[in-house]
Amino acid sequence: MKGKFKVAAGTITYGNRSRFLYRNIDQLIKEGFDHIYVLFNGVSDRLITEVKDRYAGRQVLFIKSEKNEGSAGGYYKLLRHVYEVDRCDRLLLLDDDNLVPSGFLKKALDECKLSNDIFYFHRPDRILPLQTFLTRQPWRILGGDCNFLGRTVFSTKPLSLKNLGGDLLAAPYGGLFLPRAAVEKQIFPDRDFYLYADDYDYTFRLCSEGNFNIVFVRHPEIIDLERSFHLNNKGFGLLRNRYSAASEQQLYFSVRNQVYLSLRESSSTAKFFVNMAVFSPIFLTQFLMTLQYDKAYIFLKAMMRGSRWGMVSRYRD
Repeated sequence: MKGKFKVAAGTITYGNRSRFLYRNIDQLIKEGFDHIYVLFNGVSDRLITEVKDRYAGRQVLFIKSEKNEGSAGGYYKLLRHVYEVDRCDRLLLLDDDNLVPSGFLKKALDECKLSNDIFYFHRPDRILPLQTFLTRQPWRILGGDCNFLGRTVFSTKPLSLKNLGGDLLAAPYGGLFLPRAAVEKQIFPDRDFYLYADDYDYTFRLCSEGNFNIVFVRHPEIIDLERSFHLNNKGFGLLRNRYSAASEQQLYFSVRNQVYLSLRESSSTAKFFVNMAVFSPIFLTQFLMTLQYDKAYIFLKAMMRGSRWGMVSRYRD
């Protein structure tokens, strides 16, 4: 089917998520990927041995990170490894709980085999890329210029960048179908992010620095086997925000990194801080009114550290 066209897939896993990982890998094998890379991100030796024994003699290759370096460090190592050892024409990135449907590879290659664009395959669990695609405004996935956690009191307008093509200016890791040229650019995830927004930063830099377009593909869909924290919000109406069901770690890195990324790319620091002054009290009030005092403190700490990081980046550049 593929001839000499070589297609690889890569995923990272942590903790003990074999119930997801096995379904992920088993389906990729059925689809006929030439190589399937699995990066163990701080996984126990016992589980590593179990996974290796299960797939002995198959096209599954393993990379080990002694400690959990988050999604940013994990995908950094995975992408750098593929760059150094594999000459695949296309690389599909997946989270360990992503499941491609039957017939995915043939349909994906029919869609993009002759293209040098980056393709992102829709995941129903991730609604923002779809919403952005439907607006035909690629920048909306990043929230627009000067936004604070996606909110602004000013008229929403694109980030102050050169006009870039494609359907999206950023996308999640899981579902990305990268051409070899994107890997060879040696634009890798920023490990300082650790968790959250590192995928948007990485793909945004592929667009802005690497001059790639991201094409959104509605079908075939890639399924998430585990529901994301922002879809599990508790509470009602004015007392609820997207971090209501987040762990403290999820809250901290998500807020810190989104604040940093938005401030770094804002056309006006003054407008960014106006938005922060207007909307941060709303988030804090929601936490306090629902007796989530620890989360209020973590939110404030993450916001301040993200702001400091963003200002350092602006002055350095």
